[in-house]
Amino acid sequence: MALLGRCLPEGLIAALSEPKALAASSSSGAGESLRANAEEANSSRRRTSSLSSSRLRGNWLALWEAAERDSADPALVWNGVTRTELRDALDREIGGLDVERQREVDAGAAPNAGCATGSGCVSWNHREFYVRYPSLEGEVRIKGTFVRHLIEADSASRVAANDRGKPRPIRDPADFFATAYRELLELADADVAPLGSEQSRRQTKRHMCVQAMTAAYRQQASVIGPFQGAAHVTRLLDLTLDAALRDHLLELCHALVTRDNAPSVVEVNASNMVDEGLVEVLCGVVACSHGAGERQLMPMASNLIAATAHVEPLKVWYFIAGGEECAATSAAALAAFEPWDLQSAAPQGVQCVGPLSRVELRQALSHDKVGGGSHVRAKGMAWEALRDVRELRWMAAQGRRALSPQEAAALALEALLAITNAVPDVDASGDAVRPIPKAKRRLCLPECLPHITQAMLCGDAAVVDRAAQLLLALVRRNPRTLARLYRTGVFYFALAYPGSNLGPIAELLCETHMRQDVTAVPGAGAAAGIAAGSSLSARSALGDLLPESLLQIAESYGASRLAEALAADADTPELIWTRSMREERLVTQISQHLGEFPRVLLERHGATYDFVPIAPVTYPALDDEVWCHRYYLRSLADEERFPGWPIRDVVDVVRALLSAWRAELAKKPMAMTETEAAAELGLDEGWASLPRDKRDTALKKAYRSLAMRYHPDKNPGGLAKFRSARSAYDRLRAGAAGAEGAAPWRVVLLLRAQGACYRRNPSELAPFLYAGFPLLLEELE
Repeated sequence: MALLGRCLPEGLIAALSEPKALAASSSSGAGESLRANAEEANSSRRRTSSLSSSRLRGNWLALWEAAERDSADPALVWNGVTRTELRDALDREIGGLDVERQREVDAGAAPNAGCATGSGCVSWNHREFYVRYPSLEGEVRIKGTFVRHLIEADSASRVAANDRGKPRPIRDPADFFATAYRELLELADADVAPLGSEQSRRQTKRHMCVQAMTAAYRQQASVIGPFQGAAHVTRLLDLTLDAALRDHLLELCHALVTRDNAPSVVEVNASNMVDEGLVEVLCGVVACSHGAGERQLMPMASNLIAATAHVEPLKVWYFIAGGEECAATSAAALAAFEPWDLQSAAPQGVQCVGPLSRVELRQALSHDKVGGGSHVRAKGMAWEALRDVRELRWMAAQGRRALSPQEAAALALEALLAITNAVPDVDASGDAVRPIPKAKRRLCLPECLPHITQAMLCGDAAVVDRAAQLLLALVRRNPRTLARLYRTGVFYFALAYPGSNLGPIAELLCETHMRQDVTAVPGAGAAAGIAAGSSLSARSALGDLLPESLLQIAESYGASRLAEALAADADTPELIWTRSMREERLVTQISQHLGEFPRVLLERHGATYDFVPIAPVTYPALDDEVWCHRYYLRSLADEERFPGWPIRDVVDVVRALLSAWRAELAKKPMAMTETEAAAELGLDEGWASLPRDKRDTALKKAYRSLAMRYHPDKNPGGLAKFRSARSAYDRLRAGAAGAEGAAPWRVVLLLRAQGACYRRNPSELAPFLYAGFPLLLEELE
């Protein structure tokens, strides 16, 4: 059997161990030939000694069948070329033996015992014979498995929708995995080196080792068990200068924690990853989702030109010229130097180059104008060596990537979600676990959480979905992070996304919008205490972004209905919303509020959003509507368009109508005049004469400027000034109506809506037949 192992590939020899029932005979002539060969092999075996017979027992028919078939899978690569190579090797060996025999005859050597005189009888040195297969020497093999075919089979199995796409199981997967990792250790550590140093790279085999580990773990994680190399993989993933290797290591990390059939193994792997700092590295991968050149804008009516036009990149990077020696000698003097500030002078003898875009910095790196030790800086960070800035170190990596930045970010987010869910945050009785699991604690730190929320700005559907799912997992049973989530800008980023896959976003919004810190929630709620009976808009973190009708949909019907409503058109008593309201008002005004921040992310992926409350989004289509309780009154009272529209909780609706009527009658002119409000916001006298769009833009810009300076989150002593700025903004938004009291048209709508309620639900409202008479008499007087 040892000789057979040196002649045939392991995959062929393994056929001998197959049950004989599995070796189905062929109905063709080839099948008859196979059976004949098998019978001949069995006859030869019977002619051998009993010892030899015991060694050669096996399913020879299966072996012959496998030898006749072409195969290209992880266990066996066998085809016409390999058969020819086997035949040629055997022919050469037989020819060599014949030559040796003839030499013995010619030399007249003395015959051995049992050998006829002059026959040239020699013994074959079978112990040193083996067959080389030149066509297979380029294939990477680990423990007899062809790695390239294993990788291809693994990729196909993830695409296939049925069991037939599953690859053949690996023999002894634990040993295979350990061997692959051992070879990776021998090959890959040379790549962890300071930027600019020269190291040889055997890239192909190194990549395939990692891919083989990934494929093996996806197949049989429970057999292989927990992975003990988290520290090394974290270091390699973070520091490697091989772009493709980094992507393959990311796939390995994903496989280590996404095996549903091995929860105990996943928990150990996830814990090791958290301890070794891998979650921070994965968050760096998520931050790089803004890469790959220009951001892919989704063409809409409001941005069709911008979506197809070239946008000049921002220039945010600076570096110190002169190499590592210059940077090292001036590091202390650089600390206070801010190159974007014209009043800040560079230290003597230091030459600062910039500002540069990301592309220009990469070109300077490729032309050796800047090196790994050169100090670089952008707004929001200190001077650091380029090799110590993760996104720039990765930018300098060599080779073609295996994944796009968005594919890598989606994979990293999936891994982070699996790490988060590996340890339950509730016990068997449903009580919250304390302390909060360490993965959640790490991901909620300022070094991680902002990059997860900002990933929604990349515009990639898969990244947006997974970011929303991860954020939802992080804030559940985590009140401290939940209450202050708005400070990351997540509500702006989520609603600025123009896609239609809004399910995960809607779940996140429904879970969080009513549970933000009521003392500092964006918008009006931050300026004044929020009473329990206040409107839904006043109590929601989305009150300044969405009409109250959408908030009511979220509260009454849940996330799935909210997702449908945001992406569709509706004109009913319960909801007035169109795609143009979303695209031209909501998305556009949020984009204006965010300013250049999305473009900054294109150039500096590690930037974080500096929260500023947004001025309320305006919807001109709703200017002549009155919202009360859960209905638009103009539509509710229109019994020609909406005859018999069902009114839910009609008694509560009538009470709300009466309260709104009473409040309208008691309304007084706003205390501020338009002139005083404009002065409070710092608007010049010509502001009121501008066209409406420019007037609104100037108003929002003035409000944003004061909000940045005085919002309680930024300036605890600026609450009074912030309230005053908000009041001035509301006064100017109200226009001439702000100088008046009750609006007659609003009172009319309130009365018509009450009439509609009584006509449609007479029996339910019979006990309240005269509820509005006192107010009606007061109005008539």
